[in-house]
Amino acid sequence: MSEAPDTTPPDEDEPTAGLLAPRRVAIQLVGFVIGVGLLVWCVKTALASGGDAWHRIGDASPWLVAGLAGCSIVSLVVNGTSFWLVARPIRALRL
Repeated sequence: MSEAPDTTPPDEDEPTAGLLAPRRVAIQLVGFVIGVGLLVWCVKTALASGGDAWHRIGDASPWLVAGLAGCSIVSLVVNGTSFWLVARPIRALRL
C-alpha cells in the first residue's frame, strides 16, 4: 500500500531550500514573459480597431461598467477562496 503524503506544516525556522532553485526561477520567468506578451498582444489588438472599443466603453451606462468591474472582483474572490480551500488540507497557508 502507498503511504499518505506528509501534511504536517513545515517548521517556521526551517529554510525552504528549493524556493529559489534555478529551474523554478527559470520556469517562473518564462511564465511571466508569456503573460506580459499576451497582455501586450491584447492591448495592441484593442487599439488596432482605432480605439472604437474604448469609445464604446466610455459611452456605456455606468451601471454596466460597475457590473463588469463587480463581476471581475467577485470572480477573483471566488477563485482565490476555492484555491485556498482546496490547498488548505495539503499545506497550511498563511493569509
